[in-house]
Amino acid sequence: MHRFYWPPEVPPPSADGTIITGELASHLAAVRLEAGEVVECFNESGYRCACRIDRNARRFTVTPDPSTELPAPPVPRKKLTVWIPAIEPARFDWAAEKLTELGAERIGVFRADRTNAHPRSAERIRRVMIRAVEQSGRVTIPVWLEAKTLDDILDMHPIILEIPGRGNSVPLSGLILDSELSLMVGPEGGWSPGELERFRRTGYQLAHLVPSTLRAETAAVSAAAVILS
Repeated sequence: MHRFYWPPEVPPPSADGTIITGELASHLAAVRLEAGEVVECFNESGYRCACRIDRNARRFTVTPDPSTELPAPPVPRKKLTVWIPAIEPARFDWAAEKLTELGAERIGVFRADRTNAHPRSAERIRRVMIRAVEQSGRVTIPVWLEAKTLDDILDMHPIILEIPGRGNSVPLSGLILDSELSLMVGPEGGWSPGELERFRRTGYQLAHLVPSTLRAETAAVSAAAVILS
């Protein structure tokens, strides 16, 4: 069943049928739905409804279909916040998309000593996350966070990903994980000596995934999959 995000500020489809316009209509046209198909409409405010689609050319009408039972949404095993350094835009979008599909509760961006890229806009990332929520079956959109300083993240006592062999890191798969936790991924050039010294001095847990050096987006998604599996 196709799933579509129904903005909370838009009145739900009525029993008489609601004509769809704008971005949602374009989205319905893009997936080539046929007249009579049932879809799920939902949003993060708790609205979920099976709806039947009727169309005339590119004009869509949506009507609630109470006879169709919707499946239960997936529930992540842990409440995970993932902090990703600002990286090249397309790669950051990919990471945000996959983290949403996996079930991350919050996704944040920060600037490290060796960060060169600029953070993505909140509006752009929200669109990416909504499409990923539609695809994955979940009904909540991750909270978007933007750290002003490194202290904003360190106050959450995150697990910090590091390259194997540096900073006395341990395998992530061997850690005993809390039900609610934060993960921070290092930048493209690795953590600076000053950052590593700060982590060591304050006693933060450093962890690694595999022997090879991973790109930031690969590390973020792989680590989230380990934690949420």
